[in-house]
Amino acid sequence: MSRISVTATVIISAIIGAAVGCAISFFIFQNNLDKEIKTQLANVTNQEATQNQGQSIPVSYDNGSTIDPTKAADNSQDTLVNGLDPTEQVVTQVYSALSPSVVHVSTTQYYRNFFFQIVPQEGTGSGFIISEEGYILTNNHVVQGAQEITVRLSSGDEFTAELVGTDQMTDIAVLKIPKEDIDPSWVAPLGNSDALIVGQRAIAIGNPFGLDSTVTAGVISALNRPVSTQDTSYENMIQTDASINPGNSGGPLINSSGEVIGINTVIFSQSGGSQGINFAIPVNAAKRVSNDLIEFGRVKRPSLGFAGFTIRPNLAQALELPVKYGVLVQDIENGSAAEQAGLQGGTERVVLQDQFRQYSFYRDGDIIIALNGEKIDDLTVLSGKIVRMPIGTAVTLTIMRGGEQMDIQMTLAE
Repeated sequence: MSRISVTATVIISAIIGAAVGCAISFFIFQNNLDKEIKTQLANVTNQEATQNQGQSIPVSYDNGSTIDPTKAADNSQDTLVNGLDPTEQVVTQVYSALSPSVVHVSTTQYYRNFFFQIVPQEGTGSGFIISEEGYILTNNHVVQGAQEITVRLSSGDEFTAELVGTDQMTDIAVLKIPKEDIDPSWVAPLGNSDALIVGQRAIAIGNPFGLDSTVTAGVISALNRPVSTQDTSYENMIQTDASINPGNSGGPLINSSGEVIGINTVIFSQSGGSQGINFAIPVNAAKRVSNDLIEFGRVKRPSLGFAGFTIRPNLAQALELPVKYGVLVQDIENGSAAEQAGLQGGTERVVLQDQFRQYSFYRDGDIIIALNGEKIDDLTVLSGKIVRMPIGTAVTLTIMRGGEQMDIQMTLAE
């Protein structure tokens, strides 16, 4: 081998050796560097874990929001009880507390059929216990005309109920069973229906279609609804979407605090079943009626204290009255609230005649045109508003007297 070949071989070998040595050194350095980095990361992680012990570490999401896993877990533990969220807990708690108060009311009415045979006709509804004395509140239409009334408690015990009294105007009835069989915890607490607001929770318990102790839930959909049926007209009803069906009548409508706020009474339905438009009598009205029924066997109501008639435009023209609507007062009852308020009847009698008969009027009596600032154009409307107010209520009557408008104060009396 020539000297040049030997030199080239040495140089090439040196280059290859140097390259191999560099590669080995780089590998060793990189391996040590990785170990150092991992060690430092482990130290940082341990320090952060120690500093954040008992604290939450927010986690970012794609939308930029953050959620605290620790707090989320805590919240779920606070709100979920036996798998129930707070809304469900309210309903279950109210049902547990109030369902023993709700009773099943069964009625039997006997009538003669086409063959003069006596046939029983049975009905069913709901009610709830309002006193340790054994008094039960329900609807008048549930027990109306019944010869026999049976009350079944949530315990399954049945009693023949005494009908204490009924009031068709408000569709309220009071029953009574032996007080010895009433547990004080079964008495339903009565709330304040004047404090209701639209949108708050409403819970109904009753016996729809005979299915005992059924609970439904919804909200207060509206307040002060006027509702008319074939039997009567209601004012200031509570509207709710809590499902009400035949058999729920007389049962309680309850708030989230477990207080009765209404008596389920009427459903608006084209099919006979609940369509989400249901009505309840405000419990404040039921309190007054039930108290009167228990104490007096009837409802004590204020009277108008005068006789009068509705003014129509043609009559106003014939009598030359200063207005074409209102109630024309004729006679005042002695000792009545109307007399004490200074309301005046007429003294100037006129006679009108048409082709059928003759009519006699006092044309100069007071003309009532408003009650508490609300226009009055019909005697029936005025009477209906007055009799639904508690005795002792102070009202303002706006009247026309001698062509002049004035207000008089009247305190309602029986």
